[in-house]
Amino acid sequence: MNNYPVRKRVRSRSYDYSRPGAYFVTMITRNRRPIFGIPTRTGILLTDAGRIVHESWLLVPERFVDVRVDAFVVMPDHVHAVIIRLQADSPSSNVSQVVGWTKQRATRAIACLAVPSHRARPDPPSSQAPLLPASPAQLLHSTQQKRA
Repeated sequence: MNNYPVRKRVRSRSYDYSRPGAYFVTMITRNRRPIFGIPTRTGILLTDAGRIVHESWLLVPERFVDVRVDAFVVMPDHVHAVIIRLQADSPSSNVSQVVGWTKQRATRAIACLAVPSHRARPDPPSSQAPLLPASPAQLLHSTQQKRA
C-alpha cells in the first residue's frame, strides 16, 4: 500500500497541452510548508530556496526556446506562473515538460541546501523539525490549468 496523496485531476484529458497559448501554473510545496519566503509588511522576503525557485523560472526561456514566462510570483508555500507556448511543433516544450524541468531544477538545488557542509557547525537540536522533506522528489506538487 502506498502513502501517496490522492490528487484531484485539474487538467482536461481532452486538451492538448502542447498547443500554443498562455497557461496558468501553480506549484505548491509539500504539505504547504512555507520554505520559499517570509511575509513582511512590504512583500515576501525570499529564502535561499525561494531565490532558487525564482532563478529557475528566469531560466525557462533559455532551456525552452519556444516558451516565454509572462509573469510569475514566488509566495512562501507556492509559486504562480503564466507561461506562453509560442509554437506547436516543438515536442520538447509542452506544459508538463516546462513545469517538470522547473520543479526538478529547483528541487535538486534546494536539496543541496539541506546537505550538511564540511564546515564546522553544530547540528540543530533534535526537537527542531528539518526545513526540507526527507526526499527532494517530494518537495513540490503542481497543478496546471489552461488560461481562459
